[in-house]
Amino acid sequence: MQRILGSLWLVCALAFPAAGNAAQSLALSKKQATLAARPDRTGSVDCAAAFELTCGAIHDSTNAGLPDEASSYGCADYAETGGEVVYRFTLSVPTQVTLELNGLSGDLDLFLLAGCDAADCIAVSAGVSDELIVRCLNPGTYVVVVDGYEGGSSDFTLEFTCGPCGPCGPDAPGDVCGYAAHVPGHISPYFVTGNTKCAQDDYHDSGCTGYSSLGRDLAYRIVMPPGCTMQAFLRDGPDGVVLDRSLYLIESCNDPAGTCVAGSDLGIEIEESITYQSIAGGIYYLIVDAFGLDVGGDFELEIRQTNCSVVRVETRNWQDVKRIYR
Repeated sequence: MQRILGSLWLVCALAFPAAGNAAQSLALSKKQATLAARPDRTGSVDCAAAFELTCGAIHDSTNAGLPDEASSYGCADYAETGGEVVYRFTLSVPTQVTLELNGLSGDLDLFLLAGCDAADCIAVSAGVSDELIVRCLNPGTYVVVVDGYEGGSSDFTLEFTCGPCGPCGPDAPGDVCGYAAHVPGHISPYFVTGNTKCAQDDYHDSGCTGYSSLGRDLAYRIVMPPGCTMQAFLRDGPDGVVLDRSLYLIESCNDPAGTCVAGSDLGIEIEESITYQSIAGGIYYLIVDAFGLDVGGDFELEIRQTNCSVVRVETRNWQDVKRIYR
């Protein structure tokens, strides 16, 4: 019954969006349908030109006429070919930060980075109007970038506010694919005990499992050489929370439903399992998720890999070889 009601809620929400959000939903779906292949120039943003942010700051600016130093980011495959405005802030204690980007006349996106490398992305807001990022962060220095989708430019206002972290902060490691935990290919079986309670609901799938996945989720990164076969088993964890869990393997975190290669959502209190062989090889992300809206809890994940270990070959020159026998 829970699944039926949840599915009806999802259908109604999609079929009858609020009038004020209808145009935005349509525009966003168009943007999602035109995901660009990641440009080669991921690069680094210009931290030397970064504005310093302090809590409570409100900054008016524009990216018009500024250089394009980074054309893509580690947590988004959009073509961010507009000019960039770069900010930096430092936290001395765990802090929940809120970044709000508004006053837009063009399609600008908002990125939160752990450094100046555009690949080192923690969070992204890439809609078609106002942007919002809320994250609980550990002490350290962070970089914020306002960039233009497909060369977009606009005036904007960036608001930066700070507050105490809630009981779930800082956010769970592996909450986004850019910070996904790596699963080694040479260890099989590989066991993980984790908790999605403090993660965000970043990813959704219906292409592989046949159901929506609106729960909180975590990502695991798996490198599969050609011919590698992976099996994954997802079970309820030691906290005793029974969830309608789902498990799916995707190639792109920006298009989970479109790039899902295997998935499982069998029901409540049932072990979810998937098996997938990568003929050509590649990088995949295993998403631990749940059917219910905004739910999370403990889980146990078992991963078995066959023919997946990459043997590193160390090369030596002739002089090194001769030294071995001296």
